[in-house]
Amino acid sequence: MTETTQTEAARVDLLYPLKTPNGEVKTIHFRRGKAKDFVAAQRIESDPARRELLLMGMLSHEKLTMEDMEELDLADLVNVQATFQELFVAKSQSL
Repeated sequence: MTETTQTEAARVDLLYPLKTPNGEVKTIHFRRGKAKDFVAAQRIESDPARRELLLMGMLSHEKLTMEDMEELDLADLVNVQATFQELFVAKSQSL
């Protein structure tokens, strides 16, 4: 994971770039999700593993499809999942 900008919540540099119909993806940028994104993913996909891939694609600035996400190398998938899950963990604030 590398430094993010104000327009993205997180980003992951891929070890093995994805080849998609829209071109090669070397970095996935995520925006913060909302409850409505989660609900939409639940309506579309009942399988939890595929739902996570769908939600990651929905929240990517690259607008990756579930099929794109399924093509991730397993090493990249582990990094993408860890970064994605960090978006939902509340950060403790110092007093």
